[in-house]
Amino acid sequence: MLSISFIIISVLYVFAIWFLIIGLIRIVPKSRITSDKLKKISVIVAARNEESNVCNLLESLENQTYPKDLFEVIIVDDRSFDNTNELINKYQTSSQLNIKLLQLEDKGKRNGKKYAIAKGIEHAQYDILLFTDSDCIVNPKWVETFSKAYDDDTDYVLAYTHVKFTKNNLFNRLKTLEAILYRVIAASGLGNGTAITASASNMSYRKSCFIKANGFGRYKNIKSGDDDLQLFNLWVHLRKKKYLFTPDASVTTMEKESLESHVNLDTRRASKFKYFPLALKLFCVLVFFYYIYFIVFSGWLVFNLTFLKLFLIMLGIRVFSELIMMSFFCIKIKQSRYIIYYFIFTLVYVWIFLIFSLRGAIMKYKWKS
Repeated sequence: MLSISFIIISVLYVFAIWFLIIGLIRIVPKSRITSDKLKKISVIVAARNEESNVCNLLESLENQTYPKDLFEVIIVDDRSFDNTNELINKYQTSSQLNIKLLQLEDKGKRNGKKYAIAKGIEHAQYDILLFTDSDCIVNPKWVETFSKAYDDDTDYVLAYTHVKFTKNNLFNRLKTLEAILYRVIAASGLGNGTAITASASNMSYRKSCFIKANGFGRYKNIKSGDDDLQLFNLWVHLRKKKYLFTPDASVTTMEKESLESHVNLDTRRASKFKYFPLALKLFCVLVFFYYIYFIVFSGWLVFNLTFLKLFLIMLGIRVFSELIMMSFFCIKIKQSRYIIYYFIFTLVYVWIFLIFSLRGAIMKYKWKS
């Protein structure tokens, strides 16, 4: 009975992986840069206590190849109590960027990052909105590449965020591969016409769509989710969606090194499960139970080698499928050096997914202080 159940859930899991692979293949032609027409763009960044990062972001925006009179930079200081505000004001005095600094003064109940983003959108002059985080550094052709991605019927564009660490150890390389996995799923969802996930550090959509979707809609009071939950909220109002694989559209973020920060981030991600659409919930449940069966069946083989051949065949099909999926994406974004860590990652991630699926359901996470 256990062997039959393992075969069934393994087959379903492999079908799910190939669904993601098909999505990656389908998004490639949809994501072609088809427009050379210059557009006006509003870059929106929410910043809270980012004195050590925000000037690096502004310098990377200063170095854009795109004409500075065609984009504005809206920084929303979300009640920082460090020198974030002062540093931005100082930067403005010598910058050629069109910088608008909005300072949220309300000291009452905080509404999270989405409130700051909504205020930035409210003050945006232009329809095309481009988002990143204050701890990111954007590629010099970032704005230009997003501008070219927008033709008349494009409403939503995602691109890759490279996670970088100060220390180049195995743990951090595995965390980078985990981040790549989430980008794979995001790109595949767009290719398959299914809202799965997104990354707020490198995302763009139209202000007109934001208004049609009633801002952040029913998710507005949830602390996190200005990326994936907002994608769910926008979805019915979006026409063409694109994922930009080119490094020209990429941004880089310096990830925090502490174990606590990684635990908090993964808990926060998992906590949003209850807000997922039904199809995505079913996908997550499938992965959860596949990993449970994988562990149980592996343990059972220690005492009964009768089904070892079956186990190795199913494992081989899974590994082959996952390698195709990860390799396809890594090669497209020119990060193929991370593929060699797949075999370690796939064993570790089984436990990460299970632990944080449970932790996200019952534990609270910390937001910025």
